[in-house]
Amino acid sequence: MFGLSLQHQHTVLGQRTSFRIRSIGKELNETGAPVFFKYQLLGTWGAVFFPEHWHAFLKWIAAVKIDDMEAGCTPSGLVSTQWWMERYRTGRIWETWFIRFSFERGWYSLYTNFPNREAFAVSYRESGLNF
Repeated sequence: MFGLSLQHQHTVLGQRTSFRIRSIGKELNETGAPVFFKYQLLGTWGAVFFPEHWHAFLKWIAAVKIDDMEAGCTPSGLVSTQWWMERYRTGRIWETWFIRFSFERGWYSLYTNFPNREAFAVSYRESGLNF
């Protein structure tokens, strides 16, 4: 486990942005899941990384030749790969590189599963905005 996420997780790995289940938390609550669960996608709003994992990532990213990587930064079929391929392709988005790094190591983040999609960190924006 590489850290904790203080946000409510809503992105489903492997699903494109045009099709998401309503809420991972809703699905978990219907199955009687516990208040916490592990998930391989990092939360970018309120991420808390364990120091040794963050330092390992910084060392790895410094050694990677981003411009030479033809396959992209995250495994194929993930929504984050779609974002990178369609919008950015510059390799300068650290989050997608951390996803690849953590996938290669089998690392997870710990998420909360509070009722009503409550979370420790939230971000609200108008529909269509991405920042």
